[in-house]
Amino acid sequence: AGGTRLATFPDVITTLDVLQHVRVKDVYDPSAPMVSVQASTPMSDLLRHASGSTHGVFPVVGHDGRIAGVVTLETLRAFFFDEDVARVAIAADCVVSLVSVAPDDTLATALERFASSHFPELPVMAPGSDSEILGLLGYEDVLEAYSAELMRRRSESERPP
Repeated sequence: AGGTRLATFPDVITTLDVLQHVRVKDVYDPSAPMVSVQASTPMSDLLRHASGSTHGVFPVVGHDGRIAGVVTLETLRAFFFDEDVARVAIAADCVVSLVSVAPDDTLATALERFASSHFPELPVMAPGSDSEILGLLGYEDVLEAYSAELMRRRSESERPP
């Protein structure tokens, strides 16, 4: 009577379980254009660059060649309407701490870092490097990979034995 079936434990797939099996290197596009800015870049130039970009995160390179942090569109908003400040400020004035991932990190790790930083994108750093950015991983990239992995798992589970 009735075709209702309760899910059994093996049927339950958690988000982190799915993302634990996919690596950053399998998702981000290393050939996608990504521009970093020097810490000394005038805010007016950075605003102009940001307004013509599809990115929401801009890595900032310090005078020593290492990544000093990032500037996000969120941090730039304060400068959009204050032309006086934008004339004298530089990228270093609105840099926030770097939160990044490495190519071999799992998407579960990336999701945790997205959650802690609230960045729309995370820089993908070369392993062991604090100066070489390989590209950017977008939050949407993680969602698309999650969806694709779920679909793959569902199609595998629906195959006859």
